[in-house]
Amino acid sequence: IVQKAADTDAMIVLLEGEARVEAQNGSCIDYYNDGSSFGEMAMLGLMRSNPATVRAATACRTLAVRQSALRRSLDLPTRTLQERQEFQRILAERKFQVETGIPMTLLPIAVSKDDLCAKAIALQAELKPLKPGESWTLEQGGCFCVVTEGRAILELASENERLRRLGGDETPAVPVMPLAQGSLVLEDLAAELGCRVR
Repeated sequence: IVQKAADTDAMIVLLEGEARVEAQNGSCIDYYNDGSSFGEMAMLGLMRSNPATVRAATACRTLAVRQSALRRSLDLPTRTLQERQEFQRILAERKFQVETGIPMTLLPIAVSKDDLCAKAIALQAELKPLKPGESWTLEQGGCFCVVTEGRAILELASENERLRRLGGDETPAVPVMPLAQGSLVLEDLAAELGCRVR
């Protein structure tokens, strides 16, 4: 379907069938099924070549969505200025993350900003800015968060009224641990315990 390192500006949507993602030695490292897509970074202009070979494992039907098609859809008269601006904001945010490898390059694990896996994770990462005093209630969903800038506190909600109230809201909470730049929080575990980030 696509060859590693071949030039592209398209995202591929697998409409039907199953495809294998191959390592450099040809071994299968993952599968795509009906409804899967890959190549988003190329369509958004964040990469110019395929990061891996994807080969049909069964009969497949695919749809290539090129960068030009995305541009045309954004230029349709039914698109509002707000929609266009929001898309450009998200694109600029993801481009910065991909170029810098954030969030993976902030972890103390010696990952280069040029690492392909770091770039792929950066594309999927969602920036969640918090102003001083704001809180973010963590939810389960198989994610983790990384503090990319500034400092925060991981708080544990509590019904104990004797606990001091943090941040001025009405929810009693107690600080669990400080979070500095590069801190990693496993959202599922924190959400299960009723934690939030402030």
